[in-house]
Amino acid sequence: MPWPRRSIGRAGSIGLTSAGGRCDMGQPRALPPVIDVALIGDSHANILRQYLAPRLRFAASMVAPSKHFAGQFCTIADDRLHIAQGDLLSIFPRLDGPRRDAMLNARARLDTQLQAIIAGRGPIVSTLGSATHRFYRTHAAGFRTQDQAAPQYSGKMLRALLGSFCAPYLDFHRHLVTSGRTVVFVPAPARIPDEHPAPWLAYDGYMHAEMTRMGVTVLDTHGDTCDETGTLRADFAADDVLHGNDTWNALVINKLAQVLPEMAIGQDRS
Repeated sequence: MPWPRRSIGRAGSIGLTSAGGRCDMGQPRALPPVIDVALIGDSHANILRQYLAPRLRFAASMVAPSKHFAGQFCTIADDRLHIAQGDLLSIFPRLDGPRRDAMLNARARLDTQLQAIIAGRGPIVSTLGSATHRFYRTHAAGFRTQDQAAPQYSGKMLRALLGSFCAPYLDFHRHLVTSGRTVVFVPAPARIPDEHPAPWLAYDGYMHAEMTRMGVTVLDTHGDTCDETGTLRADFAADDVLHGNDTWNALVINKLAQVLPEMAIGQDRS
């Protein structure tokens, strides 16, 4: 008899399920249906996946914290898209041996997941490249002045930084689109800090414009969730500094269902 596995629910409760998918009382556990949609992205994608877990499962997914998609995270060779491994030390120079090995192993797993997605034909939902905070943190010193009145970077320099930082994300999605896949990009919640909102807004605007230009459908998650300053309203914010709550998730799923009918079963009809 297989040893029971532990499962952790969304609220943090721990239960036991057997390897056959039965609960401790011996009743079969009904699994939600699998839809022919793939999910790609960072923690924002993971939160969406957890929210949808009781109602649907994605055909394939490649989801990891945004640090795994830093720098030149992907390569395209012989018209094949892969998750790169060679630039880790340039991005994370303080990585020691064990942590570097862990990152390499994680990227190898992500590449395996990516190849499974590429082998499919269904549409792809992506949050990859929506982590605006990584752009801000990378260039934070240039966005601050002594009086906090304005960024040190000129508009021309800001555009150059955006082009360089966003290029790997754009290359990644462009390859998927030119391969014939339908791609829907979900921008992250606009958790913009009070100081220096300009680079955050510039990043979101740049990604929206470039993704749209290449044929990606960009979901408008800001119009219904932000205040007059472009910042996420409190009723859509999770209890952290980056993510949306279940109200935000529900809105995103409803919008996804409008462009991808397969997502309709993920809507909360309670």
